[in-house]
Amino acid sequence: YMGIMEENMKAIAKCLINPRTSSETRMVISEEVSAALKNHQPIVALESTIITHGMDYPVNLQTALDVEDSVRKNGAIPATIAIIKGVIRVGLSKDDIEFLAKLKREDVRKCSKRDLAYVLAHKEHGSTTVAATMYCAGLAGIEIFATGGIGGVHRGAETTFDISADLVELSSTPVAVVSAGIKSILDIPKTLELLETLGVPVISYGSEYFPDFYTESSGLKAPFAARSPEECAKIITEGKILGLRNGVLIGVPIPKDKSADSEKIKAAIAGAVTESIEKGITGAKVTPFLLKKVADLTGGESVKSNIELIKNNAKVAACISVKLAELKLKSLGLNCVKVCRPRIVFCGGIALDVIGRPKGLIADNSNIGAIDMIRGGCCRDVLECVTKLGISDSLLISAVGNDLFGKMLLDSLTEMNQRVDGIYQTSADHTAIYMCLMQDTTLATGVADMNIFTLIPKDHFLRFKDEICNAKILALDSNFSPEMLEFICSLPISAETLITFDPISREKCLRILSQPVISAIGLLKGNKQQLEYLANAMLKPSKEDIKHMDVKTMDEKAILSKIFDYAYNISKGEARLKYVIISSDTKVVWGEKSGGKDAKVFEVSVPVVPKIEIIKTGGAGDSLLGGVIYGLLEKYQGNMRKAIELGIKCAQLSIMSKENVNPFLCLEKIQEQLHPTQYYI
Repeated sequence: YMGIMEENMKAIAKCLINPRTSSETRMVISEEVSAALKNHQPIVALESTIITHGMDYPVNLQTALDVEDSVRKNGAIPATIAIIKGVIRVGLSKDDIEFLAKLKREDVRKCSKRDLAYVLAHKEHGSTTVAATMYCAGLAGIEIFATGGIGGVHRGAETTFDISADLVELSSTPVAVVSAGIKSILDIPKTLELLETLGVPVISYGSEYFPDFYTESSGLKAPFAARSPEECAKIITEGKILGLRNGVLIGVPIPKDKSADSEKIKAAIAGAVTESIEKGITGAKVTPFLLKKVADLTGGESVKSNIELIKNNAKVAACISVKLAELKLKSLGLNCVKVCRPRIVFCGGIALDVIGRPKGLIADNSNIGAIDMIRGGCCRDVLECVTKLGISDSLLISAVGNDLFGKMLLDSLTEMNQRVDGIYQTSADHTAIYMCLMQDTTLATGVADMNIFTLIPKDHFLRFKDEICNAKILALDSNFSPEMLEFICSLPISAETLITFDPISREKCLRILSQPVISAIGLLKGNKQQLEYLANAMLKPSKEDIKHMDVKTMDEKAILSKIFDYAYNISKGEARLKYVIISSDTKVVWGEKSGGKDAKVFEVSVPVVPKIEIIKTGGAGDSLLGGVIYGLLEKYQGNMRKAIELGIKCAQLSIMSKENVNPFLCLEKIQEQLHPTQYYI
């Protein structure tokens, strides 16, 4: 029976999400949530009524973002649900949340399940209550939902018959709801009695007493108690195995230090209820009125408690979701793929590369040839390389536009089973594009439009502050502005984190010159032209001088010496710079510096690849860096010589492919490549 029901839900969702024409779209699941569903990752659904009707701006905005952050920090993906212009959205962007937070209450309908069809038909905005969120989460395939408190039996229901649709939905939709119990403004004993009649399991988390929303205990014993996320997950899973149609209510007491004053709350509720009766307030307007009145009567104390309890509920729901995912994957014979702290964090470019290959390049002429459109961006390419070599716990922080190219790039991350929550999506600019013309297999000229990266707000990086500051490797590229790079490098990054930097081009390589950036970098990798240009710029006292400088030819040893000297001088000896790698067609030269000692210089020759096998050279540098990062972190653990040899093999495979990273790259393929030789200069 449960299998038939799940198939019916999937069929309904398919009709909503994949209609015959795009104009008929009724439900949109975000790329991040869609990828998580596909990979059986932990997901927590979140309601949106708290954004539009529960709190005023900007408290509502900050609370919604904090709740999502609480879910992420505890290993799950947040999926806030709302209706925007008549389309159900499962998983909102920050722009979506801010849009809802700023709406006037009369401009957005508070939607229970009964309101969904009307709001979709009239293309209105709607925020979802517990009942509507449960239904939409069930359609999307999300098993658990966190909220502040559920609706229930209203005081005086014996004459008004005012009973929340949340209770009916709990009896008919198999989604677990994690809350701080039933809102205190309601009749909690009668609500628990009705839930029993409806066959809804009520579980108190961490206590035998059911919580009282603003305070820890209602004084009423819950039918069941659970002490851990594992125990909750097992109960939910057993219900699904039995084919039970109902949801599960998990009551989580507010943390003791965040609890409101019980007597003050009771007095405020009594006064608010009396006033609502005197004013004749009924229906959907009752709960918002009572909550606002209680907030006024408690001097805002109830709002503070409300914020804390929903963040705590989100945390518990995320932990349960992780355990649910583990049980699900175990039943499928798969390993758990949860949102854990990544070992590698990439902050840099993701772009569409448009590559023109004229048959004969003639200036001032339209040249006949071929055009390739491939997935690119320095950090995206390096991420793909390390993923193909076997590292799956990575995070890319970047930006794409809300356009076809952006979707294509997000799909490329999903195909790699990589997270997409680090990608900032905006309609303010198009997805980054790199356009170049090739002459045979080498670059003739190119244009890079990377303006979208300047639109990434600092708040987006701060969402991932913990991941950035505690990664084993933080990989940066110069697609980000100097100001953005300085901001990232000014975060309290662990001394154990190796920060790598790829300059990409001669113009962009100068973005490393500021003291906060050059002092933080631990590994700098570039080709000889880029790093020679950088070393010359380090000789100039001002930006104006750099504009007019004549680039002096230097050998690799001189370049290394200048870069190391500059980094340690500008940082007054506090620089982290340990490795500088210079690549060229025939060799890779690198310097290693430890403490106050002079840098040692090494060299590896690059085996010759027959010209007939070379398709293009673009992407070789990214693959080289990817191989080095993998080698240092996974295979050779600090042995730079071995890591560079591995990187060279990755680069060689890259130039034999139209893609920036060879689609067939893997450790087994690497073993087929030639072995470079190394010697000390």
